[in-house]
Parts: sequence; C-alpha cells; structure tokens
Amino acid sequence: MWHLCEKFPLDNRTGVLYAMDMTRLFCEGLPLQVTQNSRSQPAIFTVNGQRFVVERIVQEWEIDTDWWTEQGRSWTRHFALVTRDNEAGPGVFCVVVADMLREEWRMERVYD
Repeated sequence: MWHLCEKFPLDNRTGVLYAMDMTRLFCEGLPLQVTQNSRSQPAIFTVNGQRFVVERIVQEWEIDTDWWTEQGRSWTRHFALVTRDNEAGPGVFCVVVADMLREEWRMERVYD
C-alpha cells in the first residue's frame, strides 16, 4: 500500500490531485503508468486514473548507490517536470522517479 507523508486531498470524482501547501511528498510514491520518449524520459503518465502529458522536463538527475552494501544497489532516475493543462484542470509541477532495477515508476512530489 502507498502512504502519504502528509495528507494529500484527491478529488475522487475527477481523480485530480490537489495540493494546499507548497509541496506534498509521497513517502513511498504513487504508482505511475509511463510512456517514455526516445531518451527514456517520461512523455505521458497516468496516476490515479488521470492522464498527464509532459510539457517540459525542468531537471533530471540519477542516483546510483549502495551497490557495496548487503541490502544491495539502489538505482533511480529523477525528473522534475511540468505537465500540460488538461480537461480536468491545470498542469502540475512534480517529481517522478524511475526505479531502474525494478522497472517501476512513481510520483514522489507535487508542488503547488
């Protein structure tokens, strides 16, 4: 089960995520379905049934660590991005993360 670090309201009727403070951090992330572009960056993603088209990637970084520990390697790519407005409302500024070893995507943070 995915948990929130803070309460994060979700309009169940539309599936639109609403942030009331400057940022909301999802402790474990929200699972995403992602379509990637030719550079393996997110181009379109779906979260809670809502489709978002990426307008631009603001920043991209990679973390590859703990390969030397007993717990094992952690390798993730992070994308701070802006999505286009859609029929449900304005676009969002958020951070999505690709777990390169598990081949999973999640939404980590949403900015207001």
